[in-house]
Amino acid sequence: MNTNVQLRMSVINTADDLTPLKLRGWLLQQAREIQDMSAEHAYTRIRLFLTKRQRFAFTQKKLDGLLQGIVDKFPAIHGIELVEVEQSLTNEEMQVAAKDADAELTELRNSLGNYTEKQGKPKH
Repeated sequence: MNTNVQLRMSVINTADDLTPLKLRGWLLQQAREIQDMSAEHAYTRIRLFLTKRQRFAFTQKKLDGLLQGIVDKFPAIHGIELVEVEQSLTNEEMQVAAKDADAELTELRNSLGNYTEKQGKPKH
């Protein structure tokens, strides 16, 4: 079975004024939007930039539970990478983060292409 899979990396930046109480709902809304934009066979990873103030408002267990709950609830989302920052990223920093994510996806696609190419060659 040959299924086309859409690989995506979504970069999310929290606002400095987003309180820990509102973070959960905001993050669920972001995940819902990502899910709604995803193709049927999507594999999406989220890179979440979270300020230290927001991060330390949660115990590690609660934060892990929140992130795992999102992965469990939304089939297109397969993982969330947490990046802790001092303050929210600027537009320029978000553009750099998006370019970095695109470069990683390109590298992954190339690696997968090389792997599948090797798998398809007859062995002598």
